[in-house]
Amino acid sequence: MVFFPSMFLAAVAAPELVSLFLGPKWAGLSFLLRIFLPLYSFYVICCQTAPILLAYGRFDIFFWCMAGVSAARVFAVILGIWIGFAGAAYAIAFVTLGFCVAMLVFPAKPTGCRPIPMLLGLVRPAISSLVAVGVYSLVINAHGQDTAWMFLSLAAGFAA
Repeated sequence: MVFFPSMFLAAVAAPELVSLFLGPKWAGLSFLLRIFLPLYSFYVICCQTAPILLAYGRFDIFFWCMAGVSAARVFAVILGIWIGFAGAAYAIAFVTLGFCVAMLVFPAKPTGCRPIPMLLGLVRPAISSLVAVGVYSLVINAHGQDTAWMFLSLAAGFAA
């Protein structure tokens, strides 16, 4: 319940956080953080199927899904030669979403964990994330990009 809002808040506040903690030389990092922080919230949830598969003696499903996502990520990075840095980042995000779908669909039959109930369990964290991001955005836009207001906005978003 806390992981989702934290990652979404960190993603929306990425430019300010990167500037504050790493300095202006790292400003380009905020683009990647805005893409990958929310996405990896789902990735972590989907990887939690691996211990269940291991318990059922079906770790092969996780292994092949990981092998596929690894190969696809390498391919996405190679595609970056033609589609550019941003295109490669979006391609990696697409591949990661594909992995998440695979880890919801393929383990369903052997484990009995159906995708729809698992996704329904993410509705509340997703809604709380949207509320947190909304509150953060309202406060930070009303009062400016000042460091104190950024931390206050993050606290308000997390509290909401």
